[in-house]
Amino acid sequence: LLAALLPGLGLTSIFFLIPDLLTRTIFGDAYASLGIVVGLVGLATTLYAGINIWLNYALSVKRPLFIYTLVFVLALQTGSMFFLADDLTTIASIMVAGGFLGNLAGALFTLRIR
Repeated sequence: LLAALLPGLGLTSIFFLIPDLLTRTIFGDAYASLGIVVGLVGLATTLYAGINIWLNYALSVKRPLFIYTLVFVLALQTGSMFFLADDLTTIASIMVAGGFLGNLAGALFTLRIR
Protein backbone atom coordinates (compact mmCIF):
# COMPACT_ATOMS: atom_id res chain seq x y z
CA LEU A 1 0.00 0.00 0.00
CA LEU A 2 2.79 2.41 0.90
CA ALA A 3 4.64 1.52 -2.30
CA ALA A 4 1.68 2.89 -4.26
CA LEU A 5 0.71 5.78 -2.03
CA LEU A 6 4.09 7.37 -1.29
CA PRO A 7 5.12 8.08 -4.92
CA GLY A 8 1.59 9.29 -5.65
CA LEU A 9 1.64 11.64 -2.68
CA GLY A 10 5.06 12.89 -3.75
CA LEU A 11 3.81 13.71 -7.23
CA THR A 12 0.66 15.22 -5.77
CA SER A 13 2.74 17.62 -3.71
CA ILE A 14 4.42 18.76 -6.94
CA PHE A 15 0.97 19.22 -8.51
CA PHE A 16 0.00 21.52 -5.63
CA LEU A 17 3.29 23.45 -5.70
CA ILE A 18 3.55 24.24 -9.43
CA PRO A 19 0.17 23.68 -11.14
CA ASP A 20 0.58 26.62 -13.54
CA LEU A 21 3.95 25.43 -14.81
CA LEU A 22 2.64 21.89 -15.30
CA THR A 23 -0.43 23.11 -17.19
CA ARG A 24 1.66 25.33 -19.50
CA THR A 25 4.28 22.62 -20.07
CA ILE A 26 1.79 19.90 -20.97
CA PHE A 27 -0.93 21.88 -22.75
CA GLY A 28 0.81 25.08 -23.81
CA ASP A 29 -1.32 28.20 -23.95
CA ALA A 30 -4.43 26.26 -25.01
CA TYR A 31 -5.69 26.01 -21.42
CA ALA A 32 -5.95 28.51 -18.63
CA SER A 33 -4.34 27.63 -15.34
CA LEU A 34 -6.23 24.90 -13.55
CA GLY A 35 -4.79 25.94 -10.20
CA ILE A 36 -5.72 23.74 -7.26
CA VAL A 37 -7.71 21.34 -9.45
CA VAL A 38 -4.51 19.67 -10.69
CA GLY A 39 -3.41 18.89 -7.14
CA LEU A 40 -6.85 17.72 -6.04
CA VAL A 41 -7.21 15.36 -8.99
CA GLY A 42 -3.69 14.03 -8.38
CA LEU A 43 -4.60 13.37 -4.75
CA ALA A 44 -7.87 11.70 -5.75
CA THR A 45 -6.04 9.48 -8.23
CA THR A 46 -3.54 8.45 -5.56
CA LEU A 47 -6.36 7.64 -3.15
CA TYR A 48 -8.13 5.61 -5.84
CA ALA A 49 -4.93 3.56 -6.25
CA GLY A 50 -5.11 2.83 -2.54
CA ILE A 51 -8.75 1.76 -2.87
CA ASN A 52 -7.76 -0.65 -5.64
CA ILE A 53 -5.19 -2.25 -3.35
CA TRP A 54 -7.71 -2.52 -0.49
CA LEU A 55 -10.25 -4.03 -2.90
CA ASN A 56 -7.86 -6.71 -4.12
CA TYR A 57 -6.89 -7.50 -0.54
CA ALA A 58 -10.52 -7.66 0.61
CA LEU A 59 -11.35 -10.04 -2.23
CA SER A 60 -8.37 -12.27 -1.46
CA VAL A 61 -9.18 -12.59 2.26
CA LYS A 62 -12.93 -12.83 1.65
CA ARG A 63 -14.09 -9.70 3.48
CA PRO A 64 -17.16 -8.66 1.47
CA LEU A 65 -18.25 -5.93 3.89
CA PHE A 66 -15.62 -3.62 2.39
CA ILE A 67 -17.00 -4.23 -1.09
CA TYR A 68 -20.53 -3.36 0.01
CA THR A 69 -19.23 -0.26 1.76
CA LEU A 70 -17.34 0.71 -1.37
CA VAL A 71 -20.55 0.48 -3.40
CA PHE A 72 -22.16 2.86 -0.89
CA VAL A 73 -19.21 5.28 -1.13
CA LEU A 74 -19.46 5.19 -4.92
CA ALA A 75 -23.19 5.94 -4.79
CA LEU A 76 -22.54 8.79 -2.34
CA GLN A 77 -19.82 10.21 -4.58
CA THR A 78 -21.98 9.95 -7.69
CA GLY A 79 -24.94 11.60 -5.96
CA SER A 80 -22.72 14.36 -4.60
CA MET A 81 -21.36 15.08 -8.06
CA PHE A 82 -24.84 15.12 -9.54
CA PHE A 83 -26.38 17.42 -6.93
CA LEU A 84 -23.48 19.54 -5.66
CA ALA A 85 -20.93 19.90 -8.45
CA ASP A 86 -20.99 23.34 -10.00
CA ASP A 87 -17.32 23.73 -10.90
CA LEU A 88 -14.16 21.67 -11.36
CA THR A 89 -12.85 22.39 -7.87
CA THR A 90 -16.00 20.99 -6.29
CA ILE A 91 -15.89 17.89 -8.49
CA ALA A 92 -12.23 17.29 -7.61
CA SER A 93 -12.98 17.82 -3.90
CA ILE A 94 -15.79 15.26 -4.06
CA MET A 95 -13.37 12.83 -5.72
CA VAL A 96 -10.86 13.35 -2.89
CA ALA A 97 -13.58 12.82 -0.27
CA GLY A 98 -14.67 9.60 -1.99
CA GLY A 99 -11.07 8.40 -2.15
CA PHE A 100 -10.53 9.19 1.52
CA LEU A 101 -13.74 7.42 2.57
CA GLY A 102 -12.86 4.38 0.45
CA ASN A 103 -9.40 4.10 2.03
CA LEU A 104 -10.83 4.60 5.50
CA ALA A 105 -13.34 1.82 4.85
CA GLY A 106 -10.52 -0.38 3.55
CA ALA A 107 -8.56 0.08 6.75
CA LEU A 108 -11.59 -0.42 8.99
CA PHE A 109 -13.04 -3.49 7.29
CA THR A 110 -9.97 -5.42 6.15
CA LEU A 111 -7.32 -4.92 8.82
CA ARG A 112 -7.47 -7.01 11.95
CA ILE A 113 -5.49 -5.41 14.72
CA ARG A 114 -4.55 -7.92 17.40
